[in-house]
Amino acid sequence: MPQFPQTVNSVGVIVGRDLIGDALIKLPFLRALRNAFPKADISWITSQGVTAYSGPLREATRVLINHVYEQPAWLETTAKPHSTGAAPHFDLLIDTRNRWHEARHARRVPHKLFLATATRFLFSEKRPSFWKRRPRHMCDRLLQLVELGAGFVPSSTGALPVPENLMQLARKILPEGQTYVGLAIGAAAGDTVKKLVEGFITPIVQFIVGSRDGLETAEWQLQLFGRTADFKWGAFVSSLIALLATALVIYWIIHVLKLD
Repeated sequence: MPQFPQTVNSVGVIVGRDLIGDALIKLPFLRALRNAFPKADISWITSQGVTAYSGPLREATRVLINHVYEQPAWLETTAKPHSTGAAPHFDLLIDTRNRWHEARHARRVPHKLFLATATRFLFSEKRPSFWKRRPRHMCDRLLQLVELGAGFVPSSTGALPVPENLMQLARKILPEGQTYVGLAIGAAAGDTVKKLVEGFITPIVQFIVGSRDGLETAEWQLQLFGRTADFKWGAFVSSLIALLATALVIYWIIHVLKLD
């Protein structure tokens, strides 16, 4: 089993993709990684899409992440057998994805120590005790990877820098002296929202207009100066009704649970 390098100058973290919700959840992992290796060059690598760390959270995480690679070509070429590619070398390479075939391919990226949670750390070069219970929360599983790599449990807390213009905007939108409760529906809740619309919102729309399909196909044709334009007003009205009904149901849930 490879021993952990005495000096960690570079760390690579491979993820699928990070929308804003996933990126916020992974902040403790990033803090712990930086606290464990304060002088290391940390690279964040996506294999499926973009990351919020290169967009809305870039400035706040600049002290935590040195480089962001979104679907780099060298990650794909390295995954192919007998491919040399042009992948950089990492003293510590962490694959946070939970797919065994992706972990097997990621091991081809040049490294000194490779860590991966997929299939009970099957392809990882260092792993926890087989009898140790797997953490239930994703954040705890990520922190376990940092502990494996560092050999100790680093701090995962700490404030991040926020640009002053954003602080001023936040104070304007959310004045001090009030109590606020935020309800964020992430990308993972898409299936739940879809079932909510199909099971409750669509019947409401049908009750109001009689047939939603008929409303969605309704259109108004305008003929003027020898030209014709079709305005599909039915689809707009149908979507508006569904949006308002969904907002009403969410408000009702918040009110019933006394989150307001």
